[in-house]
Amino acid sequence: MGIPCDKKEMRELVGEYIKASGLKTPFKNNVPGEDWYLGFMKRNPQLSLKKPEHLQKVRKDARNPFVVYDFYDKLQKVIEEHQLADKPQFVFNADESGFHHDPSRIRAIGVKGKALSRVSGGSGRESTTVLACVSADGSVLPPLIIFKGAAVQARWTSTDGFPGTLYATSKNGWMEEAQFLNWFANGFIPFVKEIRSKESTLNQSALLVYDGHCSHISVKIIEIALQNNIVLMRLPSHLTDKMQPLDKCVFGPIKTHWEKKLIAYGKTQMGKGCMRLSKQLFSQFIGETWKEAMSADNIISGFLSTGLFPVDRFKFPESEFPSKLLQDYHKSLNASDMVSAQSEAVLEIESKQFLTYFMFI
Repeated sequence: MGIPCDKKEMRELVGEYIKASGLKTPFKNNVPGEDWYLGFMKRNPQLSLKKPEHLQKVRKDARNPFVVYDFYDKLQKVIEEHQLADKPQFVFNADESGFHHDPSRIRAIGVKGKALSRVSGGSGRESTTVLACVSADGSVLPPLIIFKGAAVQARWTSTDGFPGTLYATSKNGWMEEAQFLNWFANGFIPFVKEIRSKESTLNQSALLVYDGHCSHISVKIIEIALQNNIVLMRLPSHLTDKMQPLDKCVFGPIKTHWEKKLIAYGKTQMGKGCMRLSKQLFSQFIGETWKEAMSADNIISGFLSTGLFPVDRFKFPESEFPSKLLQDYHKSLNASDMVSAQSEAVLEIESKQFLTYFMFI
């Protein structure tokens, strides 16, 4: 249930069970002591005292086999219907992430017991949103950089950026429907058309898998997708850390590379009075990061490890689900199989009756 017991809580829980069951024990006040706890752990070697992983309740509740496996079933159906099983170049994943202007992830060596500081050019909280899109064959689309502002200024862009980089602005620097729509129509669609042209498969469907952020879904986006034979598929809510290729294997290495680049830049600015990262330098560094750290191996591994391509529902391990929900799910499968078998038996009987009747006539 996501609320594990510590040593004391477990002993008290056993005490409650003893009292409720009316059992007689040598325990003081019917609550077992430390010796009993040590013996219990020794008798159950599969258990250990460990630090729990922090998990938001919404993410815990989202780990539902009915939801997760239904997604994989639908994904398999889409792959089969649109003949994508041998076309990884037409299976895409897109997502945006914030890139901090000051390094915060990279550890450094310091004296034990004393605070360690790293000089930065800002507050450490400033970041810029960047949208990434990759395909199951390891290909990378140019990024979309979203600056905070009213309109994109020419001095914010960089000739050293990644070829084809798109730029946009929003009031708070976050992704909104207008920015995603612009990227979808002017970045993603042309990229897909170019692949179709190269491979002489002008009618080949493409699949874009992404999260359900409100900026990603609108009537206009769906209309453009239909017009261009693009299938849109939304990932289950609060599960992108487990099911999205970009989150699983791509953004981590990219962010590490990004922060190393910021640290290297900061060292060159020591003593020059200004370490703040300009928008133009941000665009240049993002371009360099895309060229240097967007690994095809990591991208392909992301699709494999999440089971998105090739489709493999068991990449989401059953151990991630609450045991009660998993039991209910398996019961529903067994019940469904029984109904299916009964239906097939009825159809077989009816077909035999029909044939008998037909032969009699």
